[in-house]
Amino acid sequence: MALAFLTKEVNEALDGLLKSSPEPHAPLGEAARYALLGGGKRLRPLLLLALAKDLDIPLEQALPVACSLELIHTYSLIHDDLPCMDNASHRRGKPALHHAFGEALALLTGDFFLTLAFETTAKTPHLVPEKRVELILLLAERSGGEGMIGGQTVDILSQGILGTINDRQRELLAAARDDSERLRKLVKEVLDLTRLESGKYVMKKEWIDVEQLLETAIKPLHLPLREKNIEVQVVVDPDGSKVKGDGEQISWVVTNIVSNALRYTPDGGRIRITATREGETVRVSVTDTGRGIPPEALQSIFEKFVQLKQPTESTPGSVGLGLAIAKEVVEAHDGRIWVESEVGKGSTFSFTVPFSPVA
Repeated sequence: MALAFLTKEVNEALDGLLKSSPEPHAPLGEAARYALLGGGKRLRPLLLLALAKDLDIPLEQALPVACSLELIHTYSLIHDDLPCMDNASHRRGKPALHHAFGEALALLTGDFFLTLAFETTAKTPHLVPEKRVELILLLAERSGGEGMIGGQTVDILSQGILGTINDRQRELLAAARDDSERLRKLVKEVLDLTRLESGKYVMKKEWIDVEQLLETAIKPLHLPLREKNIEVQVVVDPDGSKVKGDGEQISWVVTNIVSNALRYTPDGGRIRITATREGETVRVSVTDTGRGIPPEALQSIFEKFVQLKQPTESTPGSVGLGLAIAKEVVEAHDGRIWVESEVGKGSTFSFTVPFSPVA
């Protein structure tokens, strides 16, 4: 399905959402059309529609949700541009909305887009009520304090808009920005892996320096590792210093496994990461001194939506997809992934990827 055709479908659907602007709401309608229909690449709705096509979901079923994403995105741009935020003068090649219509109407237009997004999702046809509620909840979570708005808060704190910050706060904000970026990448990777399950995704095949890959994978975790005083050791076998595969995806697998080890290892514990040559593969292992995994859970741990936690524990932002995604990535590289564990002593997660000799 051609990109130009999908873009046209999105633009026409968005235009249809703004058709009725009776008095006394005409100024709101005019501002909304100025902000929403005045350009933009429509990347978010196009990405969703491409995914829907891969999953054989009809265009008419996916289009309302795609429009909701664009409405939320435009809402965020309007608020970002306001004088109290980034104070931008232009957006999409023309004066920002608050310059063209005033700050008050710009603020109301942004709020209008946010509420219209939820209204559009709530009225999405072809979905049973339970699925509509799940979709609305997902959009709310990703738009709220744990998602987009939380990211905007980090931005204004980093810029000192709310006052000066000390070195410790600056480091925490930098970590939060890194986490937001990882979340953005994860969303893209989840979409790619959904395509992988449908047989329509091809992993990149490139030479990867294993030591550099491991360093990149654990870099976002340096701060929480220090906070828990966890010792990390990385050992790379010189004979297994190169692998062939998708570097970003393999790095994500390592980050996910080490993050789990961090979560379940007590303060003062140890995490050891090794890469060793085994025949025509390189085996990467992550060993921790955590609480271990019960034997009855070992068979299901790589399944989707499986979480191993105590009744009193909370795992914000986690829905039990990490290891299932890791399994998809490893198997797409013709490798395998497994775990060995003993309750009270710790766990070792291992996976293999093809070995590539140095040219």
